[in-house]
Amino acid sequence: MKISYSLLLAFGLSTSLFAQKENPVDALISEGINLHDAGDYEGAIEKYSDALEIDEDNSSALYERAFSYAAIGKCDQAISDYKAILEQQSLLNPKFSAQVYQGYANCLDDLGKSNEAISVFREAIDNHPENFLLHYNLGITLLRINQLEEAENEMMSSLNINPGHASSNYFLAVLLENRNGSMTRSLTSEVWFLLLENSGERSDNTFDSFLQRWQRTVKIEDEKTSTISLSMFGSDSPQSDEAFTSSDLMIGLSASMDIRKPLDSLLGDKANRFEDDMSEEFKNFVVYTYSSMTAGKYLSENEHLPEYYQFVLPLLNELAESEHFPAACYLLANGRMEEATSWVKKNEAKIHNMATWVGQAAEKYLKAVGTN
Repeated sequence: MKISYSLLLAFGLSTSLFAQKENPVDALISEGINLHDAGDYEGAIEKYSDALEIDEDNSSALYERAFSYAAIGKCDQAISDYKAILEQQSLLNPKFSAQVYQGYANCLDDLGKSNEAISVFREAIDNHPENFLLHYNLGITLLRINQLEEAENEMMSSLNINPGHASSNYFLAVLLENRNGSMTRSLTSEVWFLLLENSGERSDNTFDSFLQRWQRTVKIEDEKTSTISLSMFGSDSPQSDEAFTSSDLMIGLSASMDIRKPLDSLLGDKANRFEDDMSEEFKNFVVYTYSSMTAGKYLSENEHLPEYYQFVLPLLNELAESEHFPAACYLLANGRMEEATSWVKKNEAKIHNMATWVGQAAEKYLKAVGTN
């Protein structure tokens, strides 16, 4: 005979009678996590240690204890726990194993043992080559010890796996800007980052860097004359920049010409979606953004580019040519140019529609590149 759940409640029977009793080790780990989340790291460590008294090889308890040790700066103890987990490598699922490696290497880095941390990251990447966070964190460690070219390579590796990772985009843009790298690569990373992360100190810095790069490159002499500074393209660029030589030159030339055009000659019907009383500063920003987003059209279709650029260049180009381009410009300048901030407040639905479009386009280009 079947007895319904509601009938059991009607007779006042507690469902706890039918629940399995929680494993004491799991219960202690849960208590420890709650204490850690509340900021009581020492209390959490005690709970995890109690769990390990019952099951000394429990990888979850070891990992959580290592995490709490690291939170209070006891990196040596954390490393000991991470090592104990890695001794069980064959029993670990790949995602958990990668997290353990990451915690282990970060602790070494915090202790100033950067070279050891790099070795651990490289071992982890050998075991988990498709984990973008391992590449990203290795890049951060390399950046800290001023190994900038290798740091840039790791940020690229991260983005080839996950082009939507905002922090990898940010640091790639910083590294490219600091070495005055390919204009196409630098501006692409900056624009894409600002779409991913539009507020905060990092986005403010990126916006300023974007404008400064353009202002150094395209100089307005008078009402009829603007010049392009070819010195901004550097003759000693690394091999990673060479594929972008043509687009680096053309986007600067196009912007120097377009800055003098009425927007409707550049954007067609999309120009009507901008406010009529646009300031000269914002109009220049729109031209810079359009030129940056369409840089990919100057590259040969036969050139083999890293997966990141196969994803981001066509996506941004399509956005620039879409009805959503004006909303994207206003969003990028939101909080940094008064007219953009005012427009965004009045047009939340258009911002939402643009963001939805970008998300759908991203899915399309991820599938085209084969990145997931």
